[in-house]
Amino acid sequence: MEALGYILETQEIELPGGDATSDQQDAYDQWFVDDTKVRCYMLASMSNELQKQHENMKSSREILKNLRELYGENSRTARYEISKELFRARMQEGTEVVAHVQKMIRLIQQLEKLEFQMDKKLHVDLVLQSLPDSFSGFIVNFHMNKLSCSLSELLNMLVTAQNAMNNKRKDKEVVLVAGTSFGKTGKRNKKSKKGSVP
Repeated sequence: MEALGYILETQEIELPGGDATSDQQDAYDQWFVDDTKVRCYMLASMSNELQKQHENMKSSREILKNLRELYGENSRTARYEISKELFRARMQEGTEVVAHVQKMIRLIQQLEKLEFQMDKKLHVDLVLQSLPDSFSGFIVNFHMNKLSCSLSELLNMLVTAQNAMNNKRKDKEVVLVAGTSFGKTGKRNKKSKKGSVP
């Protein structure tokens, strides 16, 4: 990997024209192979959102330039965009709480890297207020018991709560299906009795 560092430190090599020497063509070919590797490493280390923004950029230097503009030191625009996404985050009903909370944790960490510090309790409040109505019982219980936890502990509690809610929903569906089939059987018996009377 260290051997590829020159890709980000030196000028890009332009595509040679038809009159290029074999040395110029070989130099470009080697640079292109190395640049492609660096681009792949960069994209693989990004979140899905960042990958989508950068996957069509033609070189690793172009990606690096854009990242510096987005997340450069004291970048006000980056703080604005990340904080907007964090404060507007809402989990859709029926989706997995794990992915939602992990995304919020990533956004909080990105803000901290940009020296935007928030109170730890505010982190927890942001996650709780982003949850759908199905978690209202969990939120009431959380506040009534005056729980205090880290984001990772909150995530574990939310996963447990969602699993419990899913199990209850499945149990209700089983009871509902069983009750419906019993009702249908009862109706059939009544009809057959009426039909059997001479």
